[in-house]
Amino acid sequence: MTQPARNSATSAWAPTLITVRGIPVRIHATFFLLLLYVAFIDTGGGGDALQRTAFVVGIFACVLLHELGHALTASLYNINTRDIVLYPFGGVATLLAEGKPKEEFFIALAGPMVNLVLAIACGSIAGFELSSSIDSLEGLLGHICIANLFLALFNLIPALPMDGGRVLRALLTLMGVRSATAIAARLSQVICVLMGFVAIMTGNVILMLISFIVFSHAVQEHMRERTRGAAAGYKVRDVMTEATLLQTFTHGITISQALKVALKSLQTAFPVLHGGEIIGVIDRDTLLEVGALDAEESYISGHMSREFFSVLPGEDLNAVLEKYSQAGLDNLLVIENGKLVGLLVKEKVIEYLLVQELRKKSQAEARNEQQDDFPM
Repeated sequence: MTQPARNSATSAWAPTLITVRGIPVRIHATFFLLLLYVAFIDTGGGGDALQRTAFVVGIFACVLLHELGHALTASLYNINTRDIVLYPFGGVATLLAEGKPKEEFFIALAGPMVNLVLAIACGSIAGFELSSSIDSLEGLLGHICIANLFLALFNLIPALPMDGGRVLRALLTLMGVRSATAIAARLSQVICVLMGFVAIMTGNVILMLISFIVFSHAVQEHMRERTRGAAAGYKVRDVMTEATLLQTFTHGITISQALKVALKSLQTAFPVLHGGEIIGVIDRDTLLEVGALDAEESYISGHMSREFFSVLPGEDLNAVLEKYSQAGLDNLLVIENGKLVGLLVKEKVIEYLLVQELRKKSQAEARNEQQDDFPM
């Protein structure tokens, strides 16, 4: 499964396992819980704990190859991959940009194609004699063959953000359908509701979890597309919070002094200035964390981040929103000629754009009603 870059799992929970062609492959800590479960609980597939663990590791090696299929295909279109993270329910390759419809089609299709190739390879080695046990090498490979067929077919379900949903959206776009994402997202939600119903009827907790995750991602994809459409024609200065309305700190104040202000403010990030020039940023979570460590009398200049992302007030808003996604940020400083002129807060920007979209839609409906009342 692929997704555009957003906030990803932190390195603490997903340490890097290996690096493949410059792409960090991370394994989420919860994956090891799955290994423990499989090793010590008989799942009915035969074999001892070591063999069952080998089966799970083999499956996740196939999942990794699936995600590498996405990543390496994306690289053919000069689209980089930030990382690949392996979770108990599968893997996610986070791309740093979205391809054109034709590119998205081939990138999405690459993963399931890898699984089909692996299924044929494992099945041929096992002689396509698929036993019910994993006690032998042939049995293990036979089970991995079946699992790869399942992975290919499951990922081709036409639900965003799964591969099948992205293939469907790409095809709709290539056919000239303007609301391709909306259609794919609605279909995804219907499929997820059906999956959830089946999960409840069968008591399948894993399927229920997958349906919930896919449903929430489909909603996010739809909202992201709506935001992109609503942002067309806007510049950063149109939606930023101006510097005169921002709470800023000078580098010489203490954590204690900053906390008194921050806890009363709706801001989540605070620029730090020295002589009117911005030298860093400190967020509310850092202030709370440092304060909890009894370091309230230390200066914020020792705890602020000196690395921050900034944009110009005249930049195109859609391009800036892409920066948000690539960097996984919630705030961007707006700086012009070395001076702070504003702050972009992702949540507020999205709210503003959606309100503007609803306002335009309401005005259009009102105009249509007037035309119906007074026909020419």
